[in-house]
Amino acid sequence: MEATRFDFKFSYWIFLWFILFFFDFTYYNPFGIFVIAAIINLCAFIYFLFRQYFYKAFLHFIPIFLFKLVPIYLMIQRNQNIIAQQDIEASFALFAIYILYLFLLGKVQTVINSYKTNFLSNKINTPFAFLLDKYVF
Repeated sequence: MEATRFDFKFSYWIFLWFILFFFDFTYYNPFGIFVIAAIINLCAFIYFLFRQYFYKAFLHFIPIFLFKLVPIYLMIQRNQNIIAQQDIEASFALFAIYILYLFLLGKVQTVINSYKTNFLSNKINTPFAFLLDKYVF
């Protein structure tokens, strides 16, 4: 089994947005979408624990911590945790661009199947967790 490409996971798109925002390359704040993504990822983490996929849960918690919780913490520390209408619109625009990107590559069904595999089996196919499993642990 190989991992899904990084560009096929929306989480990495919003992490790149955070980097651009944090270093003042854009003024659109990704805080709101990070909170939503963190909640979804933490629900997935709890689901893996419930299914007794403890190793998979552990491997997923590391990217949740690095790519969701740390950016949320940094934005709170810099008082950048206010969500404006333009930030919500930017979040929807980024998601639309992501879907269009997948559509143009003909990979929408591939990504849907990847999400199904990720949730319905004990296989590790998300990019960062896959790399951790293969090279670190």
